[in-house]
Amino acid sequence: MQAKSFWSTSTVYSADSVEFSPHHPSVLAVGTYQIETPAPLPPPPPPKVDTGEDSSDEEEVFVTPPAKRKGRCLIYDVQGEVVTEQQRIDGPAILDMKWNPRLDSNHGSVLGLADAEGRLVTYRWDESLNQLQHLQTLQVASPTTLVLSLDWSNRITSSSTPPTVITSLSSLELSHLTYDTTGELTVAQTWAAHDYEPWVASFDGWDGGNVVYSGGDDCKLKAWDVRTENDQPLWTNSRFDAGVTCIQTSPHTPNLVAVGSYNETLTLLDPRSPLRPLASLPLGGGAWRIKFHPSPVRNRDLVVACMHGGFKVFRLDEEMFVGGGASTTTRREEGETWGEGWELIKRLDEHESLAYGVDWSRIPEEEGEGEGGEGGGTVLGSCSFYDHEAKLWRG
Repeated sequence: MQAKSFWSTSTVYSADSVEFSPHHPSVLAVGTYQIETPAPLPPPPPPKVDTGEDSSDEEEVFVTPPAKRKGRCLIYDVQGEVVTEQQRIDGPAILDMKWNPRLDSNHGSVLGLADAEGRLVTYRWDESLNQLQHLQTLQVASPTTLVLSLDWSNRITSSSTPPTVITSLSSLELSHLTYDTTGELTVAQTWAAHDYEPWVASFDGWDGGNVVYSGGDDCKLKAWDVRTENDQPLWTNSRFDAGVTCIQTSPHTPNLVAVGSYNETLTLLDPRSPLRPLASLPLGGGAWRIKFHPSPVRNRDLVVACMHGGFKVFRLDEEMFVGGGASTTTRREEGETWGEGWELIKRLDEHESLAYGVDWSRIPEEEGEGEGGEGGGTVLGSCSFYDHEAKLWRG
């Protein structure tokens, strides 16, 4: 069923990340990424004429300056179908952003930004100003390294201890960040993880934030335990035929992990047996973001940003959820098709460029129009890259 957006705006720069606040449902953050073309070099000087005289002057060397990656965090206030821009924060390009799923005891609602200069930047939401206020800028890696993704350890379960953060880096490494006694994030551990860019790192979340999954352009999905030195992964799944781009654990169902790839397939896995997929869903485009619906009422629904294939909301077979966890009885033998194990319930094809960022809001569904019906359902935010657009729709 085709969805129609009820709001659209230009983000000016290319848009790659959309995140609704889990604590303030009307607050929408959009991250952007733009490569700034360097200024042209001046013409070379005329050749020197040999006069026979010694000269101690060194010849000037002309070096092409590196391209600058700039970005902007845009904050919008969503009130029904009236959307107002609240704030713009300029800085390096933003590769990923995530709100801390739980309220911080000291700072309330916190948003983390992964940027193109090796940094993780955190902000707190100031309710009196309806704006973000800067908290900390942590240099995770060198300024020439891109922080490609981040995730908070408390996305699914909370604890009395402060959360930790996992980041993936263009240096082919993962970095685990922890809070110190002063309440500042610090780099606890960095390790080599993939042979090519690790596009994503994500906590499992059901075990208190100990297990991390990572996926890279080396076509591998790996699991790590942050309590170890990580000289070896817990396991490696090398059965992907294209780069692994996104990973999310179901917040409702233990042992159910959704993995996206450039191969235009969404793979569902049980991490207890990670080499035998539970299911494979054809997407019609490479997956860049996966988000399970935040409500337990719609625990079988997830949305996927399918790059060239638009945005799609799927409903998984109820068989996957019998017994409150991913059941081993639902496994298909290798080569066996999934059949009627899923349903496409809504899609948005209005974006004219790469479908990159998507997120569900916590805005209440319109009464009587839930479950993805025509014109109803949960408000979703989405953004596309080269046409630099952000949209709101229902699914």
